[in-house]
Parts: sequence; structure tokens; C-alpha cells
Amino acid sequence: MDESAGTRRDPVLALEDLRQQVEAAEHRIAGKAEFLEQHGGSTSERLQALESIARDRQRRIALQARLDALVARVRDEDADVVHRWADRHRRMLARVASEADASLAGQARRAAAERTLRDWDDLEAGRAHCVCLNRYLLSDCVREAGSWLRDDR
Repeated sequence: MDESAGTRRDPVLALEDLRQQVEAAEHRIAGKAEFLEQHGGSTSERLQALESIARDRQRRIALQARLDALVARVRDEDADVVHRWADRHRRMLARVASEADASLAGQARRAAAERTLRDWDDLEAGRAHCVCLNRYLLSDCVREAGSWLRDDR
């Protein structure tokens, strides 16, 4: 794992750091694509935006490859690390899935949490590569996961 000042970084946090980088790249791409679709612009502006999206996609692919390699290495060294990483997310998402809000927004939020819980099960089982959190329905979870890294620094 990462070593700095003679200490090893918690491997769960190393995985989470890369996951959040992949997630951020994915959201950047989606945001630029949405802006481009809604606002268009001149031909040269559209070309610049498409080139920027292409660069962001390449960055996302590279980050995903780094995450995949780290997950594989961690699985070989200590498979429990992947379980602890997934479980940290599952505990957070289980709180949301058990919320009692009967509104349409509450139902959508619970559905997003339940879907993401299944995604973490798939990642732990080796059937998925990266789990991105829904920034709109699970914004508090995005902030909480971000705090894990801030608290580590």
C-alpha cells in the first residue's frame, strides 16, 4: 500500500481514495455531457467540450485500471480488506435503506441505497469493478465517504 513517513496507509482508505477518484471522474463526464446537451454552443465550443470529455474518459479508464489492480493485489494479500471496505459502505447505506420516509423522494432514496448495497455485494464477490454513489439521492453518503479520507489526512 502507500507508505509515507514510515507508516502504512490503511488499505481500506487507499481503495476508497481511488474509488472516489473514479466516481469524481464519472461525474465530471456526466456533467459536461449534460451541459453540452442542454446548452450546445458554437461548433468550436462543442468540439472543445467533446475533446475535454474524451480526455476525462481516458482519465477515468486509467483510474479504473489502477483501482482494479489495487483490488486484485489486496484480494491476494488480505481478502478481508475488500470485505471491510464494502462493509463500511454497506453500514452507511443500510441506514438509508431503513429510513421511514414514505414520500416519493424517500422511496427513490431507499431504492438507490438498496441498489447500491447490491452493487457492493457484487464488488466483494468479484462481479463488479467500482461502485459509484448517486450524488443526488445519496448526497449525505457521498459526504460521509469523503470524510473518511479527510479524517485520515
